[in-house]
Amino acid sequence: MQDQIRRGSGQSGSNLAARLEVAFENPVDNIRDSDSAFFRRELSAETLYEANTGGLHPVAQKIDWGLKFYRDVLKLDSLHFGYWEATDELTLENMRRAQDRYTEHLQEMIPDGVKKILDSGCGTGVVARRLKDSGYDVTSITPDEYQATLFARRNPDIDFRWTRLEDFRADAPYDLALFSESFQYVGIDAALDKCLEILKDGGYIIISDYFRKTREPYYRTCHVESDFLEAVARRSLTILETRDITDKAAPTLSLGARIYSEYALPTLEIITGYAAEKHPLLSRLLAALFYFPLKKVRGYLYERMTDKVDAAKFRRLMTYKVFVLKKI
Repeated sequence: MQDQIRRGSGQSGSNLAARLEVAFENPVDNIRDSDSAFFRRELSAETLYEANTGGLHPVAQKIDWGLKFYRDVLKLDSLHFGYWEATDELTLENMRRAQDRYTEHLQEMIPDGVKKILDSGCGTGVVARRLKDSGYDVTSITPDEYQATLFARRNPDIDFRWTRLEDFRADAPYDLALFSESFQYVGIDAALDKCLEILKDGGYIIISDYFRKTREPYYRTCHVESDFLEAVARRSLTILETRDITDKAAPTLSLGARIYSEYALPTLEIITGYAAEKHPLLSRLLAALFYFPLKKVRGYLYERMTDKVDAAKFRRLMTYKVFVLKKI
């Protein structure tokens, strides 16, 4: 995995401290463009990680903060929705069980005779690990660098490629292409065409994901279901099975809304208030340097996030389905 690792910028901690000291002695508005670029670079996660640990940071270009929140705060290894029972209470422990149940449900839908599987958009490798332990020959891919590093460290015995699906080159035909909440990140035509390219005749595709019912811009990055079905109809594919699991998945959002309102927002307010009181100059500096990124984050946290974890709205505008397709 050395090609997935890079060092920080290499500036010394004393140099960073000196530049900060100079900045604090001058009004924030007078910081030069070169200083602004310097601080953005030096206060990056990669640099701070290296300065604090003396080691290499595993991320080359970005950090998947959503994944870090799931893993480090909520202690969840899986990134996907859960598969809830009607009697389940909305707790983190039940969320873990629901996510395990989700993976079990996916595996149950794998047709008989399948041996070689491409796990496209593998996340941290929870699904791949289960499939491997069940005897399947699994190849996993992801374009995300943080996920790639975690996957390779945790699953050294699973064939792994750090690549986009569009750029993937198969060594041999696959029996099944699996998308566990990853189909939404690839163009419909590109994904289906690549699957037809790498699958053997009679091979299968399993897509477990949520789709928009209409073109209303709610979860706008997700595909519209009718567009997907039309694309399938234009190709040498047939739909063997469709399962609607919207009601099983939606409680994940209800739990997310509770965590967000009861823990995430209050914690954010406490941290922001503490920083402004104890380190006013640093707070002003960071606010000036990262004004537009912070504005975007605030808009997401205080406006879009509440909308995205609205389970009732999700049920109304979205559908969570599992499709089993066959190449004909």
